[in-house]
Amino acid sequence: MASPTNARRGLQVRDRFRRPPRRYDTDVTLRLVLDTNVYGYGALAKLALLAERGLLLSVSEIAFTEALARSAREFRTGGMRRGRARGKFFGRSKSLAPYLDPACPVALGAGGITRRVAAQTTGGPPVQVAEERSRLLNAMWQVVVGHEFSDEEWVRQGRVAEEWLTWRDETLFTTIRAVRDQREPPRWAAMSQAERLAAIRTSLATFWGFSRAMIERLDAHVATVAYRMLEGERGSRLPKENDGADVHLTQHLAEGAVLVTNDERLIDIVDRSGTYQAPWVRRLDELESLPEGLPWGEGARQQAASFNREPSRDDRRRRSDRL
Repeated sequence: MASPTNARRGLQVRDRFRRPPRRYDTDVTLRLVLDTNVYGYGALAKLALLAERGLLLSVSEIAFTEALARSAREFRTGGMRRGRARGKFFGRSKSLAPYLDPACPVALGAGGITRRVAAQTTGGPPVQVAEERSRLLNAMWQVVVGHEFSDEEWVRQGRVAEEWLTWRDETLFTTIRAVRDQREPPRWAAMSQAERLAAIRTSLATFWGFSRAMIERLDAHVATVAYRMLEGERGSRLPKENDGADVHLTQHLAEGAVLVTNDERLIDIVDRSGTYQAPWVRRLDELESLPEGLPWGEGARQQAASFNREPSRDDRRRRSDRL
């Protein structure tokens, strides 16, 4: 039986996470997109309460793909017994399913978002390849939380997922090499870090062929990739395996979503990159209050100017230890 103290603490947690639905307007409800660590390990009680608030929850395409690839690889290589490996993917997905948006349990990511944004900012029609990818992901989710893949299909789909993640890494490395091979701007050696970061951002947007409207919507993506490149030049934060997937997570902001992640490294990069979309990247424990409106435009910049992220639990512990 729970103690009175623990019972009160549980009620406090429920009250803190239960808030009225947050809407951008009368037709659009705020969507929370879950990163890999929240998809795999986030407390179900907290996710349930977010859904109760009327918020739409989706798993990111990156998270879904990484979880599939990892579980199948662990089984295939003998790193994990069959039952446990299947439970980590199929069992966890089934536990999450009641709290996810049934219309969109898996949020399209990576190149699909940039294609959508390009069409939306020019008034073009929906991009068929992106919408087909979205339908495929959500059809796969229904199998995962339904009758599940057979072992053979699970391993096969896991290999496909691994290949896709490797391709995302290679795409990032190709972009970095191409931008670095460009001629350095005048006065590069005398530039401050902020000036260099701005120059890299401009080069990236040009390389990707982003219009001004796309740059506005994809600010966090451009800023965080630029910051990783700048830090890599200085000998830290060199690109590594899975970075190609991770850098695309901030693209979800371009569709008006909040990215929910407990990846402190990613959060640190977002905060240091200078993007005004930082308030739309939150830890699971930072959702008591949520940003207002869409993550672009003057309103987003005003919120960013007053946004102060709470230090992580580990940061607070380290500070306490130094006292």
